[in-house]
Amino acid sequence: MKATDKVTEYMLVRAFYEILDGIRDTEWTFIELDERELESLVAPESLLDCHMFVLHSSGMANYKAYGKHTNDHYWTAGFPLVKLTGWK
Repeated sequence: MKATDKVTEYMLVRAFYEILDGIRDTEWTFIELDERELESLVAPESLLDCHMFVLHSSGMANYKAYGKHTNDHYWTAGFPLVKLTGWK
């Protein structure tokens, strides 16, 4: 297994456990809406904050960002910098 695969696997496992922690003590509530009420709802904004272009010593890179008010984490899969820059 390559180092980048290990990093990706770690991030996926970590994200899975964060999801489990987030729903463990959640009380679920359901509501019924008619079409008019549903159309009047405003979509929430999901602004991204703390953008990071992460460079790894292996020559790989990835991009990360976080939800500004939600603490959601977003990231890309690793990609080789050689393909991005054309360096050899």
